[in-house]
Amino acid sequence: MQKSSHRFILLFLFVPLLRIHAGQISISPIPLIDQLPSNSVSRIFQDREGFIWFGTLDGVCRYDAYRILVFRSDLNNSNLLTNNKITCFAEDGNGCLLIGTQKGINILDKKNYQIRHWESEEIRDQWIKSMTVTSDGSIWIGTLTQ
Repeated sequence: MQKSSHRFILLFLFVPLLRIHAGQISISPIPLIDQLPSNSVSRIFQDREGFIWFGTLDGVCRYDAYRILVFRSDLNNSNLLTNNKITCFAEDGNGCLLIGTQKGINILDKKNYQIRHWESEEIRDQWIKSMTVTSDGSIWIGTLTQ
């Protein structure tokens, strides 16, 4: 009886050590992080192709493990982002990246990197807080004001 209680105690003490060792996480910095337009990253999103998208306070960045592409708004070019303050991301069934900002939604076609604006009156100029695309293709949008 005494041997089995000693084994139980040893087992009780040994199992948590296995969990501690197995649960170690490796974290490594992104080598090109200094190329982001802002030190403030508000959202991180991984698309179906595996690209990492960063939403910052000064635009959107796509990271492919080799380089960072930056997308920003520009007062002289209306075909860019409506606002640089990125609030959320989603990906639709066509592989387009939906980019929520403090001034509406932008749709980035990842095949040609063309950006167009969501033209709905209810969404235009709204502060977009969240978006999700359901399995049937419906897009749910959360705004700050409506």
